[in-house]
Amino acid sequence: MKKSWIFILCLSLFLVACSNEKVGDQTNSEQKEKSIGSLVKEINNYVINKEYTKAVEIYEELGDLTSNNYDEDIEELIAKEKGYKNDIRIVNEIKEHLDEALFNPESLQLHKIFIAKFSMDDEDYEIYIDYSAMNKMGGYARDYLEWEVKNSALQNFTQIEPELFKQQLELHKSSTISDDSYEFDLSLIKE
Repeated sequence: MKKSWIFILCLSLFLVACSNEKVGDQTNSEQKEKSIGSLVKEINNYVINKEYTKAVEIYEELGDLTSNNYDEDIEELIAKEKGYKNDIRIVNEIKEHLDEALFNPESLQLHKIFIAKFSMDDEDYEIYIDYSAMNKMGGYARDYLEWEVKNSALQNFTQIEPELFKQQLELHKSSTISDDSYEFDLSLIKE
């Protein structure tokens, strides 16, 4: 009986020593923590850059490493991806409307597009646009628009004053409530 206890104790110490075996200057558990930290950092970077699909892939990898379930986080990212793709579609629709309405569509210059929404999966929100285009007199005119989006579909637009445009952008950028408002990447607009 005494020999079996000594054997179990020795085996336990051996297993603990193996699990904490150093690789370089780090134990396995330290390496795992570092790996988890780098994955979380990678997820955050992808979310900031609106690369939600890649963030989902990393979440799945993190789940395998930690044996945790991140289904809620993954579902939230999938909803954000859907909302972001809808924003791209809506902004391209706006460009088509502007191309149809302008005297000289080739002269259209989009300076800034700002999406004002409370959550990426919102279906009702506003889009603020700063653009210029050539008028019938041959000069350039700069205008500011506020477009409404209802049920993920483009609705009415209103021409607004430059000062109101700036105020709205500042309001949405500084608001802690509308944390998913963002400046749209103009490179995503189809030519």
